[in-house]
Amino acid sequence: MPVWYWFAFDPKAVASAVLQPAQQAVRDADLAAWQRTFDQLSETHPRPYVSVYGYSPNKATIITPGRGELTRNTVPKESDFPLRRALQTFVEHASGLTVEGTFFRPRHWVMREVAWPKLLSRPELDEMAMFKEEFIAGRSKLPDPFWCLESNSAVDSNFIAPEVVARMADMEATAGLFRKLTRRSDLDEEIASLARDLAAAALLIELAAAGKLALFFREDGT
Repeated sequence: MPVWYWFAFDPKAVASAVLQPAQQAVRDADLAAWQRTFDQLSETHPRPYVSVYGYSPNKATIITPGRGELTRNTVPKESDFPLRRALQTFVEHASGLTVEGTFFRPRHWVMREVAWPKLLSRPELDEMAMFKEEFIAGRSKLPDPFWCLESNSAVDSNFIAPEVVARMADMEATAGLFRKLTRRSDLDEEIASLARDLAAAALLIELAAAGKLALFFREDGT
C-alpha cells in the first residue's frame, strides 16, 4: 500500500557496521569481504512487524542462505536490486525511531494535489517548500555509502543528512506549520487526514534532530 515510511538512524554507525564494508566489497569484487557482509546479513533478524494491516514475527533473516538471488560465493553488482533491498532493509531495522503513515499516496498529495499557497502564510510556505525539496523529493543519486536508499521505478525515497534534519526542525520550531495544520478547522477531510501524517513526520524530524540522526524516507509506488 502506497503510504510513506520514515526511519531515523545514526548514519556513521550504520555506515561503518554494514554499508561501507558492503560497498567496498562490491566495488573491489572482493569475495572474502563480500562473504563477511553476507554472513552478517544472514544472521540479522528484522524486528517483528506490527501494524493495523497485520503482524509478522519476521523469523527470517535479511538474507536467507540458499534462497533468493544473493549468494555467498558470488559478489553482486552495485546496481543489483536484491543487494540494494537487503542493505535498505538493514537500514530500516537499524533505525531506532520509525513512523508509518496512514494516508494514501501522501507524497503525491503534498506535491501536486493541495493548493498550499491558498492555505499557508509566507513562513509556512517556506517550510513546506523545504519539506518538499529536501525530504520527500525522490533522489536517484545519493552520496556514498547510502546509494542503496536511492529512488527507483517502484519507490520514491531519499536520505536526509543530520544537518538538513536540524534545519527543518528549526523551521518547524519557528513557523510551526505541521503543528498548526492539525489544529485548523477550515481544512476538508482529506487534507485534515494528510495533516496528521505530516504532523507525525514532523515529530520524528524533531526527535531525529535532537539525536543528530539522519532520516530515510520511502513511499512505495502504486
